[in-house]
Amino acid sequence: MASIIERQGRFLVRVRLGGFKPVAKTFTTKKDAQAFGRRVEADMESGRWAAEAVRAPSLREAIRRGTLNSFIGDFYANRQGNVV
Repeated sequence: MASIIERQGRFLVRVRLGGFKPVAKTFTTKKDAQAFGRRVEADMESGRWAAEAVRAPSLREAIRRGTLNSFIGDFYANRQGNVV
């Protein structure tokens, strides 16, 4: 079920449905937030929903965010065949 919360003049939509990862997105209008919530719920129920793939940050992104040590640890763990 989708829930909508107003925060600082913006609307946060959270969609939680069994068997799927929670989805959250922010909109400037409540109407857009409601439409998104209905669309995601319908897609999940019909089997059309495909969650976005989570990609690892690039080296440049890791340096900018200050997570270089985590990036290096994940890199070496994956190279040795370990799943992180």
